[in-house]
Amino acid sequence: MRKDLPILVESAIQNKIHPRIQTNGLASMDSLKACVDSGSKDISISLDSLLPDNQDFLNGEFDNSWSQAIQTISNVSRAFPVDAFCAFGCVFSPYNFREVTKVIKFATLIGWHVSLVPAHSTLKDSPRAFSTFDQKMIFPEHLQTEAISVIDQIIEMKKSGLNVYDSIEFLENMKLFVQQKPLTWREKNNGMCDAGTLYFALTPDSAVAACCDFRLDGAPLYASDPEFVTYYQGGKLLDAVLPIIKSCSGCLYGSYPEISISARFVRASLERFKEFIVPRGTSIIPLTENELRSIAAEVVNDG
Repeated sequence: MRKDLPILVESAIQNKIHPRIQTNGLASMDSLKACVDSGSKDISISLDSLLPDNQDFLNGEFDNSWSQAIQTISNVSRAFPVDAFCAFGCVFSPYNFREVTKVIKFATLIGWHVSLVPAHSTLKDSPRAFSTFDQKMIFPEHLQTEAISVIDQIIEMKKSGLNVYDSIEFLENMKLFVQQKPLTWREKNNGMCDAGTLYFALTPDSAVAACCDFRLDGAPLYASDPEFVTYYQGGKLLDAVLPIIKSCSGCLYGSYPEISISARFVRASLERFKEFIVPRGTSIIPLTENELRSIAAEVVNDG
C-alpha cells in the first residue's frame, strides 16, 4: 500500500535510523526487493498459527490469510540477505496459545525469530487503538495455569537457543498479564512507561503521539516541525505525555516495553547485545512456498 516504502527505508538509513518493516503479508516480491535494494535488513510478518483455519480466524476471519503469509515468508526468505533479521509477530491468546511453541520451532528451523504479543482487550468506554473489544481474548481463570505453563516452556526454549526474540523479563510479565495482575516492567520508572523519553509514536502524517494507543490532547505537534528536536530534547514532549502515562495501566505490545526493559534491566541488555552484536548462529534459509508448507506440516505432526 505504501508505494514510497523503499524511499522511506533509504531515507531512514541515510539518517542513521534503523528501519524495521512490518508487512501484513501482501507485499509483492518486487516491493520487497526494492526495500532490500534501499538497504533494508529487518522485517516482520504476522504468523499466529501453523493451522490455516486458526490463522485465518485470528486475522479477522479472512480466507487464505495463512497461505498469503506463507507465500510472503517465501518471498522474504528469497529476497532478503541471509544475515537479515526476520521475525514473526505472534499473538498469544486463548485461541492459539497451545500452538505458539510450534510456531517457534518452525521459525527456528527456517532461520526466523518469533516476537510474542499477548492479545489486549479493553472496554468500549476506555478504547485503546491496539486493543480489541472482544472480551473472549482475556484468558479465563480455568486456562491461566496452562497458559503460564506454556510461557515457561517458551522461556526454556529461549534459554536452549531457539529463536525467541522476547526478553525473559517480558515473558515473565506475560505470565502476570495472563492472570490480569499488575505488570512489573515499569517499576524502575515509578510505575510509568518511557513514552516521551525513550520512545514516542508518529502517525503517517508525522503527527507526534504518546504511543500507538494514545494521541496527544490539543493542537497536533509534527515531527517535521523544525522546532521538534528542541521540543523533544527539552522535555516538553514528556510533559505532554505525562498525564497519559501516569493513568495508563501498561501494555505488553512488545516494541515499547522491550525498549524500557532493555534500558533498565541488566539481563535484558545482555540478551539484546547477544542478539544484535554477537554474530547469530542461524541464517535466513531461502525456501519455496511448498518447502515451507512441508516444514510446517512436519512441526505440526511432531506434536
